[in-house]
Amino acid sequence: ISTHGGYFHTRRDRWLKELTLRTVTRHTLGRADAVWYTSESDKSVLSAAGIPGTVLHNGVDVNRFADVWRDPEPGRWLVFGRVDVHKGLDRLIDLLTVLGRGVVEVVGPETVPGLVASLQRRALAAGVGQRIRFHGQVGEPRLRELIAGCELALFPSRYEGFGLTTVELMAAGMPVVASRIDAFSNLI
Repeated sequence: ISTHGGYFHTRRDRWLKELTLRTVTRHTLGRADAVWYTSESDKSVLSAAGIPGTVLHNGVDVNRFADVWRDPEPGRWLVFGRVDVHKGLDRLIDLLTVLGRGVVEVVGPETVPGLVASLQRRALAAGVGQRIRFHGQVGEPRLRELIAGCELALFPSRYEGFGLTTVELMAAGMPVVASRIDAFSNLI
């Protein structure tokens, strides 16, 4: 069981989500012979259903980027993963205004229509519009170029169930700066 793709990432309609978890989810999982959670964080979130289970972590291809020859450019940073509300990109834009330097390359599909445009407007209004670049989903060759050329990876998420891309980039030898959420604290 994983919260990935679920409805836990925002506070919107929280009471309805909790009700569903404590009724429908509890009933459904209660009929299972065994339950495995994909992370400690997912087990914690889903614990309201009252179903005991064991954590069996997600599998990660740690060799995916192992052969990338890194030649990073100082001050060039990578955000790799879905572009979603809970990913903390709004906070990252605010941070860029304070740092006064750095360019962020954001790679990943937009999951909320109009979110990238909204973030771009926010960045322009804050005076950092030229310092954050949204690439969308890119092919493997372009992704490898960005991993090779970026100094470090940023993960400013407010919530994650696991953090697959975090593990992939750490395995490639890329330094990671991540928010202090349970998933990252357990993972890193």
